[in-house]
Amino acid sequence: MDGIPESALECLEGLTLKQTLFVLAYLGPANGNATQAARLAGYEQEGIGLRVQGHDNLTNPNIRAAIDRYLEERIMTTDEILSRLADQARSGDFVDQDADGQMVFDAAAAKRSGKLHVVKKIKRKTRRVLGGREIVTTEDLELYDAQAALVHLGKHKLLFTEQIRHTGEVRFTGFEGWTPEEMEEYARTGQRPQPAVGPPVADEE
Repeated sequence: MDGIPESALECLEGLTLKQTLFVLAYLGPANGNATQAARLAGYEQEGIGLRVQGHDNLTNPNIRAAIDRYLEERIMTTDEILSRLADQARSGDFVDQDADGQMVFDAAAAKRSGKLHVVKKIKRKTRRVLGGREIVTTEDLELYDAQAALVHLGKHKLLFTEQIRHTGEVRFTGFEGWTPEEMEEYARTGQRPQPAVGPPVADEE
């Protein structure tokens, strides 16, 4: 089935027909909505009944296994995310200047390198004849922001740190009358030491 990894399809083998339809709907047109997936799978309940059925299906270990396997294969790892950001930061490698001085994007080179994902938006050039004249409409191609990608990479590498400078006096309240020893004990244990209690004094006759 299109869009569903083979490993996830293998997990469907032990499910009933409705459970299979639920998984496919949940991962597809229901877009992660269990109630809608139950409805699309053909469960006959209405209203709260569908919500309960959807919840029950998601807690079914076999259904959960199929869904989790699919999501595991679709979610990018940290290395994949950083690799995409690095490609976006280097997207200028595929930009050149033609004979007319216009900046052009070498899509063929990007495709050969497997890096067409640096393109954020692509539009088309169209030609049409109007009143005996050829009208050429050129629409732009937009790449992902290389500087923004560099910033994200820099933050991941902790290259940028924010420093806050404080001027003036810092006062701590609630510790009036404390001795240095009591402050040290509080910093170590989080409790103020109790004053020592001596032995009881006998009443004088």
